[in-house]
Amino acid sequence: MVKNTRLGKLYIVSTPIGNLKDISQRSLDALKEADFCLVEDTRVTKKLLNHYQIQTKNRLISYHKFSEKKKLKDIILKLSSGKDLALVSDAGTPLISDPGSLLVREVVSLGSEIVVCPGPSAVITALTVSGFNLDKFSFYGFSPSKDSEREEFFKILGSKNETVVFFETSRNLAKTLSSLNKIMPTRELCICREMTKLYESYYRGISSELIEVMKINENMVKGEIAIVLSNLEEKKLKEESLSLEEIRIVEMISEFLPKKEASKLAAKMFKRGKKDFYDFLSK
Repeated sequence: MVKNTRLGKLYIVSTPIGNLKDISQRSLDALKEADFCLVEDTRVTKKLLNHYQIQTKNRLISYHKFSEKKKLKDIILKLSSGKDLALVSDAGTPLISDPGSLLVREVVSLGSEIVVCPGPSAVITALTVSGFNLDKFSFYGFSPSKDSEREEFFKILGSKNETVVFFETSRNLAKTLSSLNKIMPTRELCICREMTKLYESYYRGISSELIEVMKINENMVKGEIAIVLSNLEEKKLKEESLSLEEIRIVEMISEFLPKKEASKLAAKMFKRGKKDFYDFLSK
């Protein structure tokens, strides 16, 4: 008998964040071909696999943050014996605020092949729908649940001169908006709720505006939430740019007064720097 010396492959498979149609054929093939699937919640993954008529019996291994160390030895043994495994999270791309990093490090050390099947990601979905500049951005996972850590967390985010995205629980949304209003009251944000699902919705504005929206919209604090903060440059540009009303007024005043005087009067009316108006009239 020839001894099997082939190491198994680890497939890292992205799954839909809501809409079951958001999965690639390559990801489906990997889920079909793998000997076992490492899953966060067997009930969630069964729903996806059953939808695509992929066999689940004796193929699903529960693998979550509370069991990853305990299951690691058995998983490595399976790979060493030539079994192919597919790692999935409940939704989106594995390892992004989900377990898997420890496993991937061990698989790299083992020398097994790692195959990535890219696809849905709540982080990228939220960023692309925000409307903010994405030349540079950072992701900070979930905000801390402890009140003692939250203020420091938001101070760090407020100092970042780049677009920032983080996850939030619906129960903490009110506290988060209060913290944002205290630490960065003029920074634009986009709240992304239930992305790709039936009741997906997006709320844009500064924190004080969204606090008022939340008071009259109970659905805003339900479901899965990602929050995107604009970068500081966009905040600066927004502050420097003139509104349509400011433009209309300064143009009307400039018909009767020199640019310098018109700018001074408009600045007094709208309580902002006269240079903004003067630069506009000088274009």
